[in-house]
Amino acid sequence: MFKRNFFKIYVLLWFITGCKVSFNTYDFEESPEISKPNYSNNDSWAVLPDKIPDEITQFNIDNSEKNADVFFIYPTLIDGKNQKEWNSNIWDQEIRYDVINRPVKYQATAWMEAGNLYVPFYRQAHIRVFNEKFKKDGKKALDLAYSDIRDAFKYFLKNFNNGKPFIIASHSQGTVHAKRLISEFIDGKELQDKLIAAYLVGIKVNENDLFVQKSQHYFAEYRDYVPVSITMERFAAVTENNQTALENFESKITVIGPNCSLINLYRSRLVGAFEASFDKIMELISLGIRTNNEAIIEFASGQLTPKSLNFSEVITILENDLALNEDVIVRMMPDYLRAQFIRTDKVPLNSMSEMALLAFSAMGGIIDSDVREVFIFIPTKQGGLPSDQETILLTSEADIYGISGFDYQ
Repeated sequence: MFKRNFFKIYVLLWFITGCKVSFNTYDFEESPEISKPNYSNNDSWAVLPDKIPDEITQFNIDNSEKNADVFFIYPTLIDGKNQKEWNSNIWDQEIRYDVINRPVKYQATAWMEAGNLYVPFYRQAHIRVFNEKFKKDGKKALDLAYSDIRDAFKYFLKNFNNGKPFIIASHSQGTVHAKRLISEFIDGKELQDKLIAAYLVGIKVNENDLFVQKSQHYFAEYRDYVPVSITMERFAAVTENNQTALENFESKITVIGPNCSLINLYRSRLVGAFEASFDKIMELISLGIRTNNEAIIEFASGQLTPKSLNFSEVITILENDLALNEDVIVRMMPDYLRAQFIRTDKVPLNSMSEMALLAFSAMGGIIDSDVREVFIFIPTKQGGLPSDQETILLTSEADIYGISGFDYQ
């Protein structure tokens, strides 16, 4: 019994400790200097259209110039736990051999018939950079690797590509660099029209990844620029025909909102919670509708809380159906209120002010008043009453108001 339990404990300890991978390394700053690639020299490229390694000539069925190019970024190859270096030495013959005989031969060649193949050597980072324990130095190693890819791509565009359409293909660490490359040079820029496709394999890619990469790039790009504040009207004018017109400059722009509040931009949206008068909220929604600007509409209807109204202001709203904009009222109202109270395609005119007050309440607005109760009288005859007083409101404070077209239902 003792032996059996001891054996179980031994196996458990082996399983827990034996599966761990520990890496021997040093601080990134202590790394020996590795000569960087010079992409004007063919030796810095693993593959060029006129430099096809013997190992892959069998895949080069058609060696004529193609109408498109392929820029391939290979995956992580240095992964030994006793490899102390943070980045690979591209001049090391063993590493060069591995690049050509592994990812180039078995991955990059898949695109040889699709276009002219370009594969740069680069000082790729050790696999431990993806371990949370080595995150700080790992970022520095990845940045160094990306600096090579960036230089290679710039040289490729200027000296090889000549304006042709191109494909970007990558795997694993190569995809980490490809995402940054696309964010910096392609996404939302003129070069985007030349990109046929990006095959980014081995690392999860989503829209937010590319946005974050692009934001980080432009944050650094405009770090020394003086921030500016623009009016809501100016924001509407600039983004009227292009909702993302200011996206790259968001770190340096704020929009002046109600009560001179400064509103930040994020992903072409106005962010922040503020208080504003009910009239100002309706004014902003109207501006958003006129300029077809959903960012302003969403901000005004979803992120602004209306200031409280006194009872006299409520009466003023009820007396002025004609002063209200139907489109504004509809956009202010949550879906559930629209479904419950607006049964047709249009808001009835005599219900306009009541719908406005419903929207006011749904947005968190309150009525600050000493009035405790309101009694509604619907006269059966108008004799002795002005024609614009179809409904009589009597408050608990003995104030009387005549309302025309009041939708008491």
